[in-house]
Amino acid sequence: MTKAAKFKLLLVIEVFFILLFRVVDFKGNFLFNPFYIIGLILGVYISLVIVRFVCPNCGKHQIFKGTFIYKMPTEHCWHCKKKID
Repeated sequence: MTKAAKFKLLLVIEVFFILLFRVVDFKGNFLFNPFYIIGLILGVYISLVIVRFVCPNCGKHQIFKGTFIYKMPTEHCWHCKKKID
């Protein structure tokens, strides 16, 4: 499985936990809701993956390109067009 496919799978899992948090009624404080905690931790991990997802050949970021410029990753670098592991 490529890095791009793993990232997309992480996004799907994050959306799944967000939906579970919104749909499943949890009695008590929402901070103790397991779907909230897992979603929060996974969101932080995805943020770190976004920052560290770079091309091994040219070193360009593949997702985070600017302050408000994001791009879904692919198997090939958008800058040098070489395959990313």
